Amino acid sequence: MPPIAAASAVDERATHMGRCPSVASSRPDARLRSVLREHADYTARTLRRFGVTGAAAEDAAQQIAIVMARRLAEVPEGGERQFLFGVARRVAWSAHRQAMRHGENLGEELVDAVDATPNPEQVLELERARVLVVQTLQHMPAELRTVFVLHEIEEMSMAHIAVRLDVPPGTVASRLRRARAHFGSVAAQFRNE
Repeated sequence: MPPIAAASAVDERATHMGRCPSVASSRPDARLRSVLREHADYTARTLRRFGVTGAAAEDAAQQIAIVMARRLAEVPEGGERQFLFGVARRVAWSAHRQAMRHGENLGEELVDAVDATPNPEQVLELERARVLVVQTLQHMPAELRTVFVLHEIEEMSMAHIAVRLDVPPGTVASRLRRARAHFGSVAAQFRNE
């Protein structure tokens, strides 16, 4: 059952059976459905990455929807994705433990999965890229580096950066534009050395 259908089922059971008063009384139907719909693909990808596939993934998605329905009031606006990740991780771990107890395999796809560990050449290339980034960031002015790291590496929005640094949003945008240009030119110099 997809997470959205699971949310409807949870809400219906809560209303008729009174088992989940927070869902039944506050009726956060719209937010719950919106969160589950918006993050359905992310949740499915997360479960797959943790090795839960097939019917086990459908069961796990239902469990995640039930937990989200129960605890939605505790999840701050904008924190839904992080919450879903944590729940998916715990549900996947639980599914693995249960499968191990019963001698089941969570997904045949895992047997045929390609080994994702990097080979020595890839490790060397990753290390070179890491060194290039570090060297480039060291040559960047601090005010540009701060905005660049927060936006490009920490994936913060420009609005959040403006609040965090207590500067106008236009200043953040200008610094980010200058930082990207600086990063590109310095990285090109280091590549040529």
